Amino acid sequence: MIRGFKYAGIGPRDANVADEKGGFLGGTTYFNASVETQFPLPVVPESLGIRGAMFADAATLYGSDLPQAKSPVDTTGVEWRASVGASIMWASPFGPLRFDYAVPVKKVAGDQIQNFNFGMSSKF
Repeated sequence: MIRGFKYAGIGPRDANVADEKGGFLGGTTYFNASVETQFPLPVVPESLGIRGAMFADAATLYGSDLPQAKSPVDTTGVEWRASVGASIMWASPFGPLRFDYAVPVKKVAGDQIQNFNFGMSSKF
């Protein structure tokens, strides 16, 4: 997953499909890299468990096992996508919550964008 893009919103796709899912086929190879820095928010007491973060993500998804004759595939090469953004994290009593806002800075025509993301995890 790369923040700033929808889940399954990048990678090889069927050039003959033009629906809301974009005809995405998935891929056989995926690479990603992320860098993030977290920090306490000014004016917000640390006892509330709220922190901020800034991040940068990059990823590529490529390759397809489908024969070209059955499904003409578009964008099968290694095409990197990248995004930058900011997050607010809260160590809530129910578990860690995270709100991300990401902006794609490198994308390919047809990629599906999703600027906001919400995440929740559990403590062990």
